[in-house]
Amino acid sequence: MSIDNIIGHVYMNGTGQIVNDTGSDKRFKQISASIKSLMCVPLKSRGNIQGVIYLGSVISHNYTAENLKQLSVIAIHTAYSLESAWASSKLTQMLYATITSLTQTLKTKSKPISEHSKRVSHICHLIAISMGLSLNELIDLRLAALMHDIGKLGIDETILKKNEVELTIEELEIIRRHTVNSSKLLDNMDMFKENIEPGVRWHHERYDGSGYPDKLSGLRIPLMARIISVANEYDIMINGLGRKAILPDDAALQIKKGSGSLFDPDVVMAFNKLYIENFIK
Repeated sequence: MSIDNIIGHVYMNGTGQIVNDTGSDKRFKQISASIKSLMCVPLKSRGNIQGVIYLGSVISHNYTAENLKQLSVIAIHTAYSLESAWASSKLTQMLYATITSLTQTLKTKSKPISEHSKRVSHICHLIAISMGLSLNELIDLRLAALMHDIGKLGIDETILKKNEVELTIEELEIIRRHTVNSSKLLDNMDMFKENIEPGVRWHHERYDGSGYPDKLSGLRIPLMARIISVANEYDIMINGLGRKAILPDDAALQIKKGSGSLFDPDVVMAFNKLYIENFIK
């Protein structure tokens, strides 16, 4: 493999590369004429290079060292995922089968809530990578995000379909109990209750202690719950779940304004960075 090809160069040398202008940068050959800018990083596992991640754009970009670092973080997680083959393990298959079954059940009751959980899980995934969480933490977080509203299975559909302003005090309390109900549903799932319950039970806690169900505050709120809290609120705002939908830019601004009061500042920082760079839309 010739090292004047960028893929070969990165694979052989083990260092990431940026080409912001393929027309003027002549270091590497065999780059498609349609590609204007690109980044390439190695997939390393236990010190061995297993492959590369190649990100090419047909639109010119001014990629920075920070962008290359972010892609390298993604590459690390990807390499670990490939090595451990967690998706093919019997245990993980069992967990996902159980959760998929539960979320499908929720979908028959409320498709918007089911789809919301999937979107929240995806946003959590991006935030987790940005914050440098381990692979196991990432898996637990995604599972918890998929399950975070499962306690709404026991709530009457007429209540679920109402906007927040239409709810009576009693109905609002019923809605709020979904966090505890979700937690209770995990009681018979010992294999993963301990790992994902914190995100399921406490994703409506607030950094200043004004949330529910247990009025936790600050770092007493588990990290996975702090991440789900931001992802959950953003998705609710832009998709109008229980309230009038607002534009993504306005929702992102609301998340930023809630830093330090409603949300963990570190999680908000990671979210804002992803939003500004269009990883979250």
